[in-house]
Amino acid sequence: LFALLLEAARYVHVRGYQAALFRRTFPELERSVIAESKKFYPGLGGRYNEQKKLWQFQGGARIYLCHLEYESSVNEHQSAEYAFMGFDELTTFEQGQVEYLISRLRTTAIDPATGRAIPVALREATNPGGDGHEWVRHRFRAWLGEHPTAVPGEIRWYKRDGNDDREVPAGTP
Repeated sequence: LFALLLEAARYVHVRGYQAALFRRTFPELERSVIAESKKFYPGLGGRYNEQKKLWQFQGGARIYLCHLEYESSVNEHQSAEYAFMGFDELTTFEQGQVEYLISRLRTTAIDPATGRAIPVALREATNPGGDGHEWVRHRFRAWLGEHPTAVPGEIRWYKRDGNDDREVPAGTP
């Protein structure tokens, strides 16, 4: 969780930066993400809005703390734009929820230090087990020593083929 909180805060100095951290239920969110963020984000100049479950930073950056208790909860993010998304305990989420939210991973925020668009990033943390164990294992099978085996840090490209992902050459449209 600490790594997700830290990564979400990487660009809080950038105007227009928005990040979202997800847990499946509100009690989980409150007990872990909200509680831990309150120890960390005030030191970065963050102000927490309890009502909106939102950290706001001096330059206008925002980090949303969200839960997806119901499969339809993703609809609350329909027109959202996040430069960073973090899922804590990935195996508690439905595959469709995660895939839908990945489509909200985009930004036009420019880092004033470099003059370039900040990179978008997705991070997922989990432990074995949970209702989503099988889909998570299937998605990351190459990095779990299953065939075809990937080495740590290796980037692979996949394309959706029906309900499955098929490996394709880099840059395939």
